[in-house]
Amino acid sequence: MSNPSSCEIRSTLRQHPERACNDAIQAILSEGYLAHVGYSEKDQTYIIPFSYQYDPSEPDMIYLHGSQASHTLKYLATGVPACLEVTQMDGLVYSRSAKYHSMNYRSVICFGQCEEITDLAFKQQMLDQMIGRYYPGRSADQDYDSAPEAQLKGTLVVGFKISQASAKQRQGGPKGPNDAQTFAQGQCGVVPLKASEPNWRPALWNQSPFQISTEKNRIEPEKLYALLKPTYWNDRLTPDGLLRRIENSLCFGLYHETELIGFARLVTDYDSFAYLADVIIAPDWRGQGLGNWLVACILEHPIMTQLRWCLLSTRDAHEIYRKQGFQTHGNPEKLMVYIPPHMQGDPSFQ
Repeated sequence: MSNPSSCEIRSTLRQHPERACNDAIQAILSEGYLAHVGYSEKDQTYIIPFSYQYDPSEPDMIYLHGSQASHTLKYLATGVPACLEVTQMDGLVYSRSAKYHSMNYRSVICFGQCEEITDLAFKQQMLDQMIGRYYPGRSADQDYDSAPEAQLKGTLVVGFKISQASAKQRQGGPKGPNDAQTFAQGQCGVVPLKASEPNWRPALWNQSPFQISTEKNRIEPEKLYALLKPTYWNDRLTPDGLLRRIENSLCFGLYHETELIGFARLVTDYDSFAYLADVIIAPDWRGQGLGNWLVACILEHPIMTQLRWCLLSTRDAHEIYRKQGFQTHGNPEKLMVYIPPHMQGDPSFQ
C-alpha cells in the first residue's frame, strides 16, 4: 500500500465524516497496545485480540505472533481477507441529555491480508522491537534473555499487509442542546481516561541482584509504609494517604530480588514540572551506593527530557543530591511556599 490513508468504499466514513483523521493513522498504531483482528471462516466471523508490533518506518505492515499451534494465525497466513482495528480511549463524555453521552477516542481500521514470516533473524528482530515498544528502555541480553532458536521456531509470526486504512476520532466536550448553558439543570463534562502513569510505560533498571522498577503493581503498600513511616517528614503518614501518594505519583521501587528495599516518587504533570519526594533506602541496605543509583535512574527516566525543572526539599542531604546535578536555586527569592494552617508549626517544615 503506497498510501495507508487511501480510502475506498469500505474505509470511507459515512457517520460524522468530519471526524476523519487519516493523518493520525501511524501515530495511533504506534501508541496502541491491543489490536482486534477480524476474519471469516466457513460462514462464521471471528474477532480475536492480539498484541502487535508496528513501526512507522514500515507503515504498511503490522506484525502478529503466537504459537505455531494457533489456528487463527495459521488461517490468516493463507492470505484470507482480514481487518484489524486499534482504538485509543481518551475520555468519557457526559451530557445533560441522555442522547449526547459519548466517548472521546482515536481509532484506526485496516484492511489487508497476512503472510507468514519464517526468517528466524527477522523474527528475533521483530520480537525485540515489540518488547522495546511496550517496555521502552528494555534491551535484549541486558534486561532479558533473547529468545533461543527453539523458541523462535515455535513462534508463528505473520505480517498483516495493509491495503486500505482509515482513522476516526472524537474530541471535545458534550454536544447536547443544554450543555453550553452554564446554569442549566444537571451536569456535563469529560472524564479523562489515562494510564496510571500517563505517557510512560513501566521502566526497569538492573544491577544484579538489584532492580529499579516503575511498576506500581510490584509495590507492597504495607512494606512501603513500614519504610516511610519512621522518617522525619512522614510522621503524619497514614495507610490511606500512602495509597493516594502511590496512585498519583510516578513511583520508583528499588528491589533486592523481590524484596522492596528502597523507594522514591515524582509528583509531576508529565510535561514541565516534577517534585522528587519520599526518597528512602532501608537501613540495612544503606552505605552501598543504592541511594545514588536510585536517584541516577530517576534522572535517566525519559520524563526528564520533557520537564523544565525538578524540585526537591531536604533537611540534611544537600551534598548527596548535589553530586547528582541538583543545585540551590540561583534566585531563591522567587520561590514561595504556602503552608496550610493545620500544618503550620509541623516539625517536618523546620
